[in-house]
Amino acid sequence: MATTWRREAGEVDALSWAASAEATGDGSDVLAAVRGLSDPASQAMDSIATRYTTLADLVDKFSADIQARDVETASEIGKLGTR
Repeated sequence: MATTWRREAGEVDALSWAASAEATGDGSDVLAAVRGLSDPASQAMDSIATRYTTLADLVDKFSADIQARDVETASEIGKLGTR
């Protein structure tokens, strides 16, 4: 899961919104909105990419913690006497 989220973060972060600023046409509110899309869209994509990376880091931390606890628990079980 963490690997996928890191990959997705890279793909989202690589999206370019520069072309929206180059939209041509006359007097359209829609074109004006498209031209103004680049910066907010880039900020949103940066935020999403950061969220994916943060989630991936947290999944890795959780996995490491679980593995450590598993070893600790197995060690305690191993200390139990035979019956």
